Amino acid sequence: MLWNTDPQALVEALKEPGVYVVAGRSGLYDIRTGEIGTFVARAKSVSHLADVREGVVLNIPRVPFSLLDRAINFFYNYKEKYNAEARYQIFWDREKKEYFYHIPKFTSTEVSLETERSVELEREHLLVVDLHSHLSRGAFFSPTDDLNEMESERFYGVIAVGSPVPVIKLRFSCGGNYVYVNPWVVFEPPLEW
Repeated sequence: MLWNTDPQALVEALKEPGVYVVAGRSGLYDIRTGEIGTFVARAKSVSHLADVREGVVLNIPRVPFSLLDRAINFFYNYKEKYNAEARYQIFWDREKKEYFYHIPKFTSTEVSLETERSVELEREHLLVVDLHSHLSRGAFFSPTDDLNEMESERFYGVIAVGSPVPVIKLRFSCGGNYVYVNPWVVFEPPLEW
């Protein structure tokens, strides 16, 4: 991992002539070191670097569509029966190398959801996708979701079940920086063309 908790000390230690990029709390810094000294400028862009695309490259297979379909059906049935939001999780069994679903204990209303974490299960298996439903027509992440979904290296999803056709939004967090992902990057689509 490339990391320096004191970027200013790193800048002051640079003596070899060259072009550097240093990450600080307030952004990236373009640094040019030469005979006169070390010149530091906050970078609006760093022209000598190529772009990096946000997204994900999976190290495990995509989640079978059947698990997403089961989640959607569960959310519609829960809405019909209780008129409340619900939670559904998808885990990867590292030994068997296969996915399975889990419905954790939760309490919910039409607009809120409190979940009891399955600590033992999370220790033993890899929590890959954490889904919850919204009873609205549109899928969105609320400010409460933003606070609750800070853990990195998993996907968070909202499935809106307020109309006959579900709407799915999926994202992940890298230290509280959220990146939206096309669901078909994570899930196998119902049909491959």
